[in-house]
Amino acid sequence: MHVEPSELPNDLVIIPAEIPDDLKIVKIGLARLPKAWNSYPASGILQDIGDDWLSKKQSAVLCVPSAIITTVNNYLLNPLHEDFSKINIKRKEITPFIFDNRLL
Repeated sequence: MHVEPSELPNDLVIIPAEIPDDLKIVKIGLARLPKAWNSYPASGILQDIGDDWLSKKQSAVLCVPSAIITTVNNYLLNPLHEDFSKINIKRKEITPFIFDNRLL
């Protein structure tokens, strides 16, 4: 989203992953986000929240609300966390990600 068609990367991929049920997932709810958190361009506060989560290694997975599709969540992975190796990254199922032209 918010990219000029000429700037679209052509090397994006989809990588499926299975997160074990017993793996801790930190969730950031709407109450913890700043006002107009989903506006464009994004507030630097959002990056600060993510940087803090990464540096403190609070969990291998962070659940955040999607700014684009407000009824779903996005899951961010922290490869520096000790539990990251418990996530089953399905490397054999990697597929190219193709932007739908209707989004442009």
